[in-house]
Amino acid sequence: SGNCFCTTKGITGDHCEKCDTQNHYFGDPIKESCFYDLAIDYQFTFNLSKPEDKHYTAINFKNVPTKPDVDVDFSITCSVPAKMNLTYRHSSKEGSRKEDLVLTEKNCSMFKFRFSKGDYTFGNEENTTFYVYVYDFQPPLWIVISFLSILSWISFSSSLHSQHASLPSSLLQPSCGKSNRNMTDTGGDRDFM
Repeated sequence: SGNCFCTTKGITGDHCEKCDTQNHYFGDPIKESCFYDLAIDYQFTFNLSKPEDKHYTAINFKNVPTKPDVDVDFSITCSVPAKMNLTYRHSSKEGSRKEDLVLTEKNCSMFKFRFSKGDYTFGNEENTTFYVYVYDFQPPLWIVISFLSILSWISFSSSLHSQHASLPSSLLQPSCGKSNRNMTDTGGDRDFM
C-alpha cells in the first residue's frame, strides 16, 4: 500500500513525516523526532496496550522546568524492559543552543534522578529543556513519568499541614466505613493513551 508503520509513538503520516499534534506530540520527525510535552508537577501515565500500539518501540517526552531556584525530581517507571536516554538543551555562553547527554541506556523499570538548581538553570525553554527518549520496548506496556519541582512539593506539604492544623481533631480521625483520601500528590495524575 506504500504506507508504513511509524515505530515512535506520536509520529504519524504515510511516510512518518509529521507529529500527532491532535494528541499533543510536537517537534519535527524529519530533523529529529516528536515529543509529548510534560507539564511540571504532574504525573503522567502512558498506556500502550491497544492492538494499534503493537508496532511502537519508542516514545519521547519533553519538559521545561518553569520555576527558577528549585531542584527538579525526575521519575519514570516502565512496566516492561525498556531503555532510556535523557538529554538537556540549554543556551551556551556563546548564545547558541547546546544539547548535553545526562543519562544513556538506563533501564527505565523504575528510575529517579534529582536535577540540582546549582547545576542547571531553570525558568524557561531558553535556559533548560529536558528530553527523555524511551526505546527498545515491546508493547503492551505502560509508562509513568513525572518532573516535580521540589519547592512545590514542600509548599504543598506545608499548606496541607497547616490546613490540618486548623481543623478540629475529631475531623482528622478516621471514622468507620470512610476512607481517608491520600493527599500527597502534587498536581494529580493525568492518564494518556
